[in-house]
Amino acid sequence: MTKFELVDLVAKQAMVPKKQVARILDTLPDIILEKVMQGERVPLTGLGIFHIQQVAGNPNGSLRFVTQASAKERLRDSGSVTDPP
Repeated sequence: MTKFELVDLVAKQAMVPKKQVARILDTLPDIILEKVMQGERVPLTGLGIFHIQQVAGNPNGSLRFVTQASAKERLRDSGSVTDPP
């Protein structure tokens, strides 16, 4: 599914303009990342829990963006977070 398809589907089901849905989807990752970098866990019911985890054995103290999903659904993060702000 592409972002365009997701925006279209959410807009139809929520009866919200596509531009508004696209703005929300563009903003969501930044908000989640900001909160987890502040040490908070961000649970999204039905999707997973986002949080930061210390990478074991890494002398640089790198952090990894982690998602925890149910056994039926697995999420994969789109990259690593190396330096907190």
